[in-house]
Amino acid sequence: MPKTDDIILTANRLEDGVVLWMTGKLDWTANRSRAAIFDADNAQSAHARAEQDAAANRIVSVYAVAVNGKADQSAREMIRAAKGPSIIPPADKPACASISLDRYFHPVMRRTSDVSLRSA
Repeated sequence: MPKTDDIILTANRLEDGVVLWMTGKLDWTANRSRAAIFDADNAQSAHARAEQDAAANRIVSVYAVAVNGKADQSAREMIRAAKGPSIIPPADKPACASISLDRYFHPVMRRTSDVSLRSA
């Protein structure tokens, strides 16, 4: 049974957003079953490697997932496991349709032109 301070590291590949997991060789895989469990002694080197990869713009949103039986129950991990998004577009509107987002944002956000449903 893992200790409560054991972790796995996860991130998203910057190029396409794919969820990645750090392996025991300190590289990244899209296969969660190949994710390494890092104890307190090895976590520091794993974090250092993740920081290097983030600084090199290979990955984003690095975070540690506690290996204690509770992480898989978090909302973020359920969405990622389902290969989510957490919302479903309205049936009468395609996901990439040009729709007004005004009703979904705070009035301050309505004034910005940087909000888009389309990826670059």
